[in-house]
Amino acid sequence: MQPIAAWLVARPQNGVLGLAGTLLLPLAPIVSGLVMVHLVFRHGLRTSVLQGLVAAAVLSTVALIMGAPIGQILLNAASTWLPGMLLAGLIRSQRSLTLALQVSVIVAIVVTLAFFVILGDPAVYWNEVITALAKLFEENGLQEQASLLTSRQEVIVPQMTMIFVFLSWSLYVLV
Repeated sequence: MQPIAAWLVARPQNGVLGLAGTLLLPLAPIVSGLVMVHLVFRHGLRTSVLQGLVAAAVLSTVALIMGAPIGQILLNAASTWLPGMLLAGLIRSQRSLTLALQVSVIVAIVVTLAFFVILGDPAVYWNEVITALAKLFEENGLQEQASLLTSRQEVIVPQMTMIFVFLSWSLYVLV
């Protein structure tokens, strides 16, 4: 792993390639977040932001060529890189992992409260999400999973907001 880490920080274009390449891999956005955190620790926030912007431009160009939705690619890049970049920048500037974790918990609480304020009753939102997911399962031949999801929907819905917040927070903090 050390040779890969050394290669990533050897030249700015290597960092850009590392960010763009790992974001395109299936099930590997966490690796792309790790690359961003490594770049922030090594080069600082300003250089890492520039590398992220260039990588986003590269990804947008690839998406344009392939006919993929550019907005989705950019949203994926932002949601993968920004939290790690901000937490790594905070750790680098304040030299405190504890502070970064506390800030991340406060942000998670604020996001949860905003979720409740915006949606009012999140049960309505999660019912729609679970119904759409069950329909997607059925369309892909997963009837058993779809029926299980719809039959347990009244038990699942009240827990979804906290599960979503906890899983998102855990993913960002573990990077």
